[in-house]
Amino acid sequence: MKTNWEKLCLLSDYLTIRKIKNLLDEKKYADVSEGLEIYFLHITLTEQNDSLDVLQKLMELILLWKTDKKFQTGEIMVEIENTFEDLEWRLNYIPCITAEFLKSKWTDIFKSAKIAVEAKLNQKCLISELSWSEVFENQYVTEYARKQNFEKTKTISQMTKNYVEKFQL
Repeated sequence: MKTNWEKLCLLSDYLTIRKIKNLLDEKKYADVSEGLEIYFLHITLTEQNDSLDVLQKLMELILLWKTDKKFQTGEIMVEIENTFEDLEWRLNYIPCITAEFLKSKWTDIFKSAKIAVEAKLNQKCLISELSWSEVFENQYVTEYARKQNFEKTKTISQMTKNYVEKFQL
């Protein structure tokens, strides 16, 4: 019986890997190869979609920060930093997540983030775009720390310095 790899991949990672292992044990290498290829594509799409969700969340937080002073809080600052670190990790360690990939989806993700912020605020967001540098190089952490009169040694800008140099942005 032919395996429906697309359906199996959507159903369960565990069951997909188990099926591949069973086929490997049975020495059905052509089926193993097909399963691995489809599973690889499934994982790639999943990682890309998850990373776009993280980028959208980061954009939403930055739009909230820029749009309404009541969102310029320590809680939002920490959320921006954590979301940024998640995205930075993905860029550094998941090969299918690249600056080029994110930039290719930038406009659509921004539109979605803006709609989400407008729904949350129940008002129009007047910001018409976010640049790469506003998302990856702005110092929201430092800005908040300065307002609160305390020192924060790790800023978003410092975290991205190596990243920006690495990807020559």
